[in-house]
Amino acid sequence: MHTAAGHREGATCGRGDTARRDGYTRRRPEETALYQCVASYFPELREKMAEQGGLPGFVEEEFQAYLGCGRLEAGCLELTVPLVRALALGGARYTQLR
Repeated sequence: MHTAAGHREGATCGRGDTARRDGYTRRRPEETALYQCVASYFPELREKMAEQGGLPGFVEEEFQAYLGCGRLEAGCLELTVPLVRALALGGARYTQLR
C-alpha cells in the first residue's frame, strides 16, 4: 500500500534503524575511512588549488558526487518492481507509482 506521497507503507528508504523485510541495509559511506578522509581534506585541497587556478571542473564535480553518493541528505529513491518494469517498457506513459 502507498501513502499519499507515493511511498510504500513501511518503506524506510534507508532511514532509521527500521528492519526491512527484504533484508536491505543501506550502505553508510560517511562511516568509511576513505569518505571521512575526503570529507575532511577536500575543502583544504580546493582552497589551496584555488590559489593556483583552481581544480578542473570535472574533478570538482567528481569529488562532490562522491561526497553526496549514498547520503540521505542528497535524496532517496526507492523503486518497486512494477515501476521498474514500466520504466523499462517506456516510462513516459507510466505516470503514477503503484
